[in-house]
Order: sequence, then structure tokens, then C-alpha cells
Amino acid sequence: MKKTNNKMKITGLLLSIMMIVTAFGAFSLSASAVETANTGSWGEYVRDTNTYTYADFSPFNESTNGGRTGANDSPYEISTAEQLAALAALVNRCDINVTELTGINDSTATTSDFAGKFIKLSEDIDISGKQWIPIGIDDLYKVFSGNFDGAGYTVKGLTVGSSEFPSQVFEYVGLFGYVKYDPGDLARGRNEIKNLHVSGEIYSAVNTPDGSVGGIVGYAASKSYVLDCHSSVTVSGVSFVGGVVGTNDGGSVQRSYNTGSVRGTGMCVGGVVGHNMIKSFVEYCYNTGSVKSTDVYVGGVVGYNEGGGKVNNCYYLSGCAEDGYGTVQNGIGDTTEDVADVTTAKTSAQFASGEVAYLLGGMFGQSLDNGETVDELPVKITATNKVYQCIGCDGTTIAYTNDAALKDKTKPHTFTEASNGFCTECTVEGVYQPATDSDGD
Repeated sequence: MKKTNNKMKITGLLLSIMMIVTAFGAFSLSASAVETANTGSWGEYVRDTNTYTYADFSPFNESTNGGRTGANDSPYEISTAEQLAALAALVNRCDINVTELTGINDSTATTSDFAGKFIKLSEDIDISGKQWIPIGIDDLYKVFSGNFDGAGYTVKGLTVGSSEFPSQVFEYVGLFGYVKYDPGDLARGRNEIKNLHVSGEIYSAVNTPDGSVGGIVGYAASKSYVLDCHSSVTVSGVSFVGGVVGTNDGGSVQRSYNTGSVRGTGMCVGGVVGHNMIKSFVEYCYNTGSVKSTDVYVGGVVGYNEGGGKVNNCYYLSGCAEDGYGTVQNGIGDTTEDVADVTTAKTSAQFASGEVAYLLGGMFGQSLDNGETVDELPVKITATNKVYQCIGCDGTTIAYTNDAALKDKTKPHTFTEASNGFCTECTVEGVYQPATDSDGD
């Protein structure tokens, strides 16, 4: 399924420009007598002075960030919504006509695609209350090519459009819109978005040949890696819609998962990735969110896997994906059945038991019996939540545990004060809690 050609890309670009010009004035990017652009959004700015209403550019200027250079060992650090909005502004105004932007508290910074640079979150961030403009809004100049480390923090309240008024402006939609590796960054050989959780809502009605919508990234191109990310975003679009990434074009999505609902009105709608293209990878991922479209190519993990795209060891909640004909679909929307070690359906009980975390080969962990709050789903692996396979206390069933000493061994029976002498884990006859006398013997 060839994605596009030059003529289609030009057509898509012209269509996007027309939509931007004709969309409601809040997001008009064309020249006009109106003093501000992107009014009411996180990207609001005064046209004549390029002064942003809500953006704080201080993290991206060495004179105001403590000398941080954006190198791997000196990343730009973001701790507020205003600073994240500044990142979007610096990327989205990156062209030959604009170089320096000004924001709150007279903060300033130079526009950039951040190729070879590193950015890191240092706090959870709440961007609710205003419309978000994706970081990277086209595939020409306004592209994010840097490395973004969420450091395990959450960006919550992502809002693009609404159920009543879906966005008709941006072709690439997500927290990040268009992400692409810059070949000039030879030292790395790729760019990464990693260790990030995003929650919120995306409603997009843009329908162009390349238009893509994802909870984390709309379009991941050319050696862009999305690693260890979690989307709980409600994602709604037309075609090429994914819980984590809309279109994966030469990139790699690994160790990532989606728990938000995914909706489309067109083709290629998937729980993790909508469209996985040639030389693209989706590995060690899972989805438990509901996935539906009124069209075809709907999958629990990937909507459409183009020839040469690779999907390995991924899981999805059984029955979660349904196409426009009401047919329940499997892990990849353009296949007729799941293939071992590619995509596998699992029940909610199997997810909760630790089975899926175990099958993901140590890429995820899950607190089961380690004394910590029990996880209903696999999460990022830590020093205490690795999952091991064992034998249930009934002596026959496969079970899972966080206790390395029980690996491949039989779990002991579990008794509680409320269980009245019976094991809480099994119903084996003749198994009773040993009695003790008043001395505890």
C-alpha cells in the first residue's frame, strides 16, 4: 500500500494550506489584520513581534537555563506547560523568515528543529485548558528532529479539537505532529521520543493523503524511535490513526502501549500504530483500548502493515478491534488471523495475571505479589516488578510471580484470617491451613 507520491504530497500540502486559511480564525496562519495568531491556544502569539502569550523560552537559551547546551549530558529541561509550549513554538516557526521568538518574562530563544539536541522532562505537566498545537506541524521545515526524554513523567490534558468541533487544521496530530531523524546527526543515527505518558483527547477531521493521528506522535518518519511510551489519549481521526503513532514510516515503535480508545472513519486504524510502512518496526508492544472504524483495515495492534513492515511479539485485548462491518478483527487489520510471535490476543484476566508481561520477554514488569500496589496491566520494568513463570499452588496450572526464588517452582498455598483455613488461590481438596495452639506451635 504505497503511501503517497510527490504529486499527492503537493496536493495534500495545498489542501492543508486551504484548510488552515479557511479554518476558524483561532488557528489562522495567513497574514491578516488580526493582531494575534493561534488565538486561545498554547501557541498564541503577536504577529508583528513574534511575542508568545503563554510560552516560556528560558530553558532553550544558555543565558537563562544555567548554561545547558542541549547536549546528551546537558539536556534542556522542561518542567511547565509554558516551557513545553515554547518547544512547540520553536519547532513550528522554524523557517528562513523567523529566527528569534519572545515569550513570557521576556524570555527568548532561536527557532530550531532540535536535530542532535536532547530535551528532558523534570516534572509532570498539565496542558489542559487550551488547544494544543502539535510539535512539528509539517514535513518540510517545521519538523521535530530532536530527542525527547519524558523521564517517566506524564503530560496530561492534551487537547486537540473536540468531539463537537474536531480539528480541521493540522495534517499531523499528536503531542508531536511530524517527527523525523536528521541525517546530519550522524553520531546518533536516529532520534528518540521515550519514557513518556500522555493523556487527553484528540479529535481530528483532516483527511489528506498523509494525514496521521496518534496519541504520542502523528507521523514518525525516517529512523524516528518511539520507546517505552504509554498513551491513554482518546484518539479520533479519519485514516492512519493509532493509539501511540498514526503512521510509522521508517521508524520503530518499541516497548510501548495504549490504553485509550481509538476511533477512525477511514482506513488504517490500530491500537498501537495505524499504518506501519516498509522498513518500519512495531515490537514488544500491547494495546487494551477499544479500536473501531467505519471502514476497513482495523487492528488490535496495527491497522495496516505494509509489505516489508515488521511486527514482532505484540499483544492486544481479545475482541477490542472492530471494523465498519461490525466484524471483530485480529492484531493486524490486513491479515485474516494472528501469527505466533507477531500478534496474539489475550483476555483481561491474562493481562492481569502477569502472563502478558512475562511473554513480553522482560521488556515490561508488573507488580503481582511483591508487596507493592498490584498492577492490572504490564508497566515499565523496575528492580522489583520483574515477572517469573511458576506453577500454581494446585500443582498443575501455570502461574506468575515477582519472587525469583519461585521461578519454575510450585507456589505455596496462601491462607488469610478471612479464608477460614482454606487456600485463597486454589480449591484443592484436603488443603487446610495448619492449626496452631495458643503458643503459636
